[in-house]
Amino acid sequence: VNGTQEVESLFAHEIAHQWYGDAVSELDWHHIWISEGFATYLTDLYIENKYGREAFLASMLDEKRQVLEFARIRLAPIVDTTLPVSVKLLNKNSYEKAAWVLHMLRHELGDELFQCCVRTFYNDYKFDNALTENFLQVVEYLSGRDFKAFFKQWFYTAGHPVISKSWKYKRGKVRLNIQQVQGRICFSFPLEIRMEFNDGSFLDQKLEINQGKQSFIFPSGKKPVKIMLDPETVLLFEEI
Repeated sequence: VNGTQEVESLFAHEIAHQWYGDAVSELDWHHIWISEGFATYLTDLYIENKYGREAFLASMLDEKRQVLEFARIRLAPIVDTTLPVSVKLLNKNSYEKAAWVLHMLRHELGDELFQCCVRTFYNDYKFDNALTENFLQVVEYLSGRDFKAFFKQWFYTAGHPVISKSWKYKRGKVRLNIQQVQGRICFSFPLEIRMEFNDGSFLDQKLEINQGKQSFIFPSGKKPVKIMLDPETVLLFEEI
């Protein structure tokens, strides 16, 4: 408004509502993430398109921080039917956490298929109302994959993975131990790791996490100096 572009992201968010929130609206207020989560992530995509990947990741990391802080105040799912229909539904889960779930879904599907799902969902429910299940149906139909567990875990389950790691190198092998310590539920998710070496090289691996405690062994001719979890910033989790 004043020419300084101090609220550029806010403008992008509100413009995004012309698609999600105004043209496609939630059928039930407890699914308000359809308005706010999409508008939040579409703002992130605007940042990525205009300012590049580094600015985009900075935005995602800031949103992750907000999600983790909110979880310490109120541990609840995105679709939170325990709350009355009120302004309390407008919280970090329906905005930032929902944006992060869309970010993870994008990584699962790939950019082209993710865009196709978002556009198809919009076209199917334009000037109409929708629920989370309707978006699930679109994703499953276009991908040919079962995403019921993904949606149940990330939209309908409170919390997020809290992970601790330990590792050691011995006789040409790296043993990595991963433990989920959030306590109340065990999450299932792909976890990407990066082993970094003294010479500047690195090795990426993708792990399937589905238990409270898991160990993985990787052959390696040299000892890593560091093992990083989620090097590409594609998973909503907390490392302790």
